[in-house]
Amino acid sequence: MILTSCYSGKLSIDKQERNLVYVKPVIIRSDEGEQPAKSTIPEKQIERVYQKAKIDFIFLNPVFWDNTKARDGIYNLDQISQLATEQKIIKARDTLYMFFVNAIDRRNGPMGMGMQNGNLIFIALGDSLPDGFHDTLEDMQTFVIAHEIGHNFNLKHAVDDPNVPDNIPNIQGDGPFKDRINPKYSLNQYQIQIILKSPLIHKK
Repeated sequence: MILTSCYSGKLSIDKQERNLVYVKPVIIRSDEGEQPAKSTIPEKQIERVYQKAKIDFIFLNPVFWDNTKARDGIYNLDQISQLATEQKIIKARDTLYMFFVNAIDRRNGPMGMGMQNGNLIFIALGDSLPDGFHDTLEDMQTFVIAHEIGHNFNLKHAVDDPNVPDNIPNIQGDGPFKDRINPKYSLNQYQIQIILKSPLIHKK
């Protein structure tokens, strides 16, 4: 969750050791197929957050789903998941399905919910930064998405995990968005080991 929920060096990476994660964006619109939820995906920035885990995110072509109640947070996440499964929008367990909505459980963005150690993520980007934050809009959007992906990888909030210090920036911790998404600080080695056990990881 948001509100829990620039490093310029180049890392030496062996291309033979890359880990692939397939992401299927699902953009929800009204029942009439209009007014889609905001669906900005800062792909390069998200990859930078996870670059120490040597992850390549493969963003597949998005699909549009026409369902006003799902888009606007009137249906809860369990209902959305069930409907999306019944309508064959969710098809594979090893693909990350990223649903873009206007609200989550009737709460407007910016916020997100990622299924812990699962393959569903719900993102309500919102249109502005929360009060008290002075980052760029892209920093916030990157954080919201990357933080929730962390839950899909089975990462806990820093405050709930003794293996992740909560007094320094981390993708699962507190602080300015730009610091939390900085690849110099975003992940520690313990978190990388957790990530690489995820069923969402495909070896290249």
